Amino acid sequence: MDALEGFSFLDIVKGFIDAGILGALAGAFMPILVIVAIIVPIVVLSISRAKRRRAETRRRAEELGLRLVSGRDGLVDYARLMKKDSEAALLGYDQAPQWVRSLSDQVGIELLEGERDGVKLIAYEETTRSGSADRTFVVAKALLKDPLPYRFMVQAERGFVKVAKLLGLRDMQIGEEEFDRKARIAADDQAAAYGLLSRAPLKNALLDLFDAYPSGYLDGESVAVRIQGSLATVALDDMLNRVVKVAKEV
Repeated sequence: MDALEGFSFLDIVKGFIDAGILGALAGAFMPILVIVAIIVPIVVLSISRAKRRRAETRRRAEELGLRLVSGRDGLVDYARLMKKDSEAALLGYDQAPQWVRSLSDQVGIELLEGERDGVKLIAYEETTRSGSADRTFVVAKALLKDPLPYRFMVQAERGFVKVAKLLGLRDMQIGEEEFDRKARIAADDQAAAYGLLSRAPLKNALLDLFDAYPSGYLDGESVAVRIQGSLATVALDDMLNRVVKVAKEV
């Protein structure tokens, strides 16, 4: 310390500059500083947008008589909906740092849940990648009060073959021209499926659903519609009303 006596702080800094030490340090850390300067505003902007969207979704849920479920509860419900291990999902959430959990609660998974006419409803967003772009879809789903005891699928003509093959189900018809022309049916218990679809109110509700939403379908657990958009923008009220109409007739 005796060697530094008589020198001011500015003298010491000038000495570092003359020695090129500060220049070397700046050169070493400059790429990191540039990356941080770019990433931080992007992250802040993304979080801000997500919070605004969350607020819009919450308002939409209230308008529709639904509740917004997010954070830990939303993670559990979504895992169950996707038939994944909810306990594993919870373990990952609970073991995450507090700031990660807080961020997840604010901008993470969100579901709209509720009931209409005694039918349980769920609506959520899912994102798929098409080429280099991501596309967001809204799924509106009415859960059947009593799931069918056999594997079953009925949907509009479009896309049916691929779904039926994935499920390993056989295609069938019910012998009614309009329905057989607009809908495709598959079941591993065709007699039971035929009996179910012999009900005129159910057939009419399904035809209305398919006319409005060609992506609609009925399986052994739920009635659902999937269209491109966000929870804050799609005609969610109409989607929910139509899937409820079908579910009540099953």
